[in-house]
Amino acid sequence: GKREKEETQKMPLVIFTDSKRYWNTFEPICRELDQLGQETWYMSASLDDPAYQTNFEHIHTQFIGEDNKAFAKMNFLNADVVLSTTPGLDVYQWKRSKLVKYYVHIPHACSDITLYRMFGLDYYDAVLLSGEYQKKQIRDLEELRKLPEKELELVGVPYMDEMRKRLEEAERKDVRDKGTDESAK
Repeated sequence: GKREKEETQKMPLVIFTDSKRYWNTFEPICRELDQLGQETWYMSASLDDPAYQTNFEHIHTQFIGEDNKAFAKMNFLNADVVLSTTPGLDVYQWKRSKLVKYYVHIPHACSDITLYRMFGLDYYDAVLLSGEYQKKQIRDLEELRKLPEKELELVGVPYMDEMRKRLEEAERKDVRDKGTDESAK
């Protein structure tokens, strides 16, 4: 097919998601990137992704088609960095674009990283870990498969941070409400 104009200009940062269900992982990341003024393209394979309803100034949302159409777009992407929760880069239909410098995977759960399908993370350049225990798991797989070491950074699980904030706010509200109830007596 014909390439779109935006593919000819290099994007500094692209977030790719194959499903709207990962918005809970990407929303806090997008919020932080927007506050930092980081121009970011959020590309989704879900027509009803909640990201399209946001008002971020520096996050540009785009529906890139479903299934293979989305992967075809990603295969020819022109970007410095791609961040994604989607495993299987360069294994299945999603291939590394020659025009992308660096691929980063972020798990969307705090679980055993070896539970991914075979080769699920092998061809990423970096992985943002949800727990310290995952570092050894990845290093063991790299040694076993004779792969170069990836950059590994411990960042936690963004949606769990959000859940903690909501819980703390609910506890503060509960304390305020109890104080109001007791002062009315």
